Amino acid sequence: MIIKIKEPFNEQYTLVIDSDMMGVDVHMMSKAKVRWDFTVFKVDEKQMEVRLVLLDHILLDANNSLLKEIAQISQLFTKMYDELHLLLDHKGKVIAVLNKEIIAEKWKQIKKNMERVIASSPDISGVIKMNDEMFSNPQKLKDGIENNEFFTCYFKNVYDIEIPYNKTDLIQFNYFNTANVQWNLNVNVSENTANFTQISYKAHPLYMLTKGFYNRAYSQFSDKIDLSKLNTKLKETGEYYIEGNTGKLIKAVVKKSEEADTRLYTRMTYTFMSEKVYKDVLKQKPKLYEDELTQKELQEIGTHKNENIYKIYKGKNYTQEEWVKKEQELWEEYQKSKK
Repeated sequence: MIIKIKEPFNEQYTLVIDSDMMGVDVHMMSKAKVRWDFTVFKVDEKQMEVRLVLLDHILLDANNSLLKEIAQISQLFTKMYDELHLLLDHKGKVIAVLNKEIIAEKWKQIKKNMERVIASSPDISGVIKMNDEMFSNPQKLKDGIENNEFFTCYFKNVYDIEIPYNKTDLIQFNYFNTANVQWNLNVNVSENTANFTQISYKAHPLYMLTKGFYNRAYSQFSDKIDLSKLNTKLKETGEYYIEGNTGKLIKAVVKKSEEADTRLYTRMTYTFMSEKVYKDVLKQKPKLYEDELTQKELQEIGTHKNENIYKIYKGKNYTQEEWVKKEQELWEEYQKSKK
């Protein structure tokens, strides 16, 4: 089967990003929320005209003050793309940027605001130069937009390709973004009904990771940990729920993990929700999704008293494995309620 967006629609989407990274002696945990308004104006066999408007981009939870500073800088740069008018193909690739002049004008203002902090943050000057180059190279601008988390979550591995399929020529970075890896990707139809289609995918390295990989990937930790004793496990999984008659994405959950050692790992979960799903989630656990937390609240929430507890729902404690099963049950109940 081939999944495509079949007709115009408007939907509000929410992405919640949970991140847990341990870099030997530095532990960073965070939860961020991004909201968009997404409109598909026109659809034909080859392309779609769409508008994407950023509604919210906030840090909900963090255990490290540095994460809050990084989030503030990131939010400044994302303002450049807070309104996009695009032509996309059905894979979500950018064919044309229809409001390039508006984006360029926003970048001039952002650049002006950022130049005053270059002295204290030299790395920012490199980011400014990179963004300047994008406007002299149309393909770089398209690539920058496609790297927006909306597009990487919405269309990734699922749209406009015959499913099931297996791909073994996928080259992309590990999740520490330090070394290239060749991946084996498997995508399958888990369930297909009149109301929705569930697509599942799994990805892992195609070949055994070599000594060269370990040296490239973790060289910055070599003075703190014995690289020869590392045994990295890299994997990514995705579950997509797509409305049958429109091809509109209802919900997606993508999990990425890189486990090199108990002291060296990164884990990320991307939960992408349509407005109906998001409102249902808010009824269950409103506090962590509604408002940006104060610094005091961030510090209090950043450390779990019991590491075995992954979620608390209606007064009951769940391990991560138990919560995955419970979340699936809640999703099935939601689907039944729509019928």
